[in-house]
Amino acid sequence: MTQRPQRNLILAGIVSGLLLLSACQPAAERPLPTLMLLPSAAPGQPAIAAARATAIPIFPTATVPPTLTATASLTPLPTDSPTQTPTQTPVPTLTATASATPTATVDTGGPLYRAEVAQTTTLHAGPGITYASPGVLNVGEVVQVQERNATGIWVRVQRPDAGTAARGWVMSAHLALNPELRFSRLPVNRSVPDADVSQFSTEVIAPLYRTPIIPLIAPAMQAVYRRGQSLGNQAGSVTKVGDSVTANPIYLNPMRFGNHELGAYDYLDATIRFFGPSLTEDSVAARKGLSSFGVFDPLNAARRCNANEAPLTCEYRLKRPSVAFIMFGPNDIWRMTAEEFRGQMRQIIEVSLDQGIIPVLTTFSTDPRRRSWEPSVGFNLALLELAQEYQVPLMNLWLASRDLPDYGLEGDGIHMKNYGYNQIKFDAGLETRFGTNLQNLLAIRTLDEIRRTIIQPGS
Repeated sequence: MTQRPQRNLILAGIVSGLLLLSACQPAAERPLPTLMLLPSAAPGQPAIAAARATAIPIFPTATVPPTLTATASLTPLPTDSPTQTPTQTPVPTLTATASATPTATVDTGGPLYRAEVAQTTTLHAGPGITYASPGVLNVGEVVQVQERNATGIWVRVQRPDAGTAARGWVMSAHLALNPELRFSRLPVNRSVPDADVSQFSTEVIAPLYRTPIIPLIAPAMQAVYRRGQSLGNQAGSVTKVGDSVTANPIYLNPMRFGNHELGAYDYLDATIRFFGPSLTEDSVAARKGLSSFGVFDPLNAARRCNANEAPLTCEYRLKRPSVAFIMFGPNDIWRMTAEEFRGQMRQIIEVSLDQGIIPVLTTFSTDPRRRSWEPSVGFNLALLELAQEYQVPLMNLWLASRDLPDYGLEGDGIHMKNYGYNQIKFDAGLETRFGTNLQNLLAIRTLDEIRRTIIQPGS
């Protein structure tokens, strides 16, 4: 009668021992969830190292190559209030080689450079509204156009009368220019910054004002481009990666039509014709609601993609671009922290460099009157830091949009305001009123810089 209880105790001890051994099983042997596997950075180390070779070390972690790891693709839901605050780390101005944009030594005192003021406008000491004003130009006044900034949105003018108040910078759209004047014949001044940073007392926002609107292209991008050519990328191919702000069909896509109206912006014609034909197909890596997490999730891929292929790698395989415009943030600020965003953007950059594609990061416009302001500043600062670390181009749409009504945004405070034309149109001053037109001008100007500096140097 006493043997059965003893036998039960022995069996119970054996079962307990087995459970204990199972619980102590090494973690490497346990199955882990693999909802989304991000590509490995190992094959791209040569390209990534080249991109970092000329970077100025700023942050302690900048020299440690990040390891891409498996990350769950479930996108966090938006929260009722932002939890992100902007970083306090000041970001230095990006350094790069000199611009390849042609400049001319010309006499701007002739009738070709004479213009009439079309609307009362404020003169500024530099090419942006952050600069102090030495005076006002009234409708009907005649001025001489002397030079332009990197784009031509701002020009420096002088009235016939002498004195400091008689000269300064104005938006070219506020002038009735000579119909024969072309910006290719106007000297370019890139020595004057796009903003007067001294106007801002806080170090948090200053880097966004300090960073140029149009990037100078770092020498490291030459190695990236050459790698892409060896992998079969197309020199004249460009693509878009991002959410609905990037997927907007009026953003860059009308370059393919060849019916652009440039007005004085004639110098962009060759670049539009060079890259335009590559935009016949919409990008599978740019669509409404896409996040910097979701671009790696095969569940978000289009039908044209292979099984288990993420939208980013699918688009790069289909288009074989030499350049990719990348902008995330307006959606991501409600879905992740700035550090998570930084990590995802880092992976996008590394995948691009690995495949020999020049990634052009883009800051995004925000309205300081909205609750998205503070987190958006932090996210935009993260983009500046990544561009500096990898020496990749960054188009500062945030800064350029400060000069536009409502910062170039639609009423939702997220999307850039469209301008009503399904074509590239820079002959009516729309770039000073509509965010999408400004976005097009800056992107094409950045492409022009890349084409002249990297793809077709000396052209």
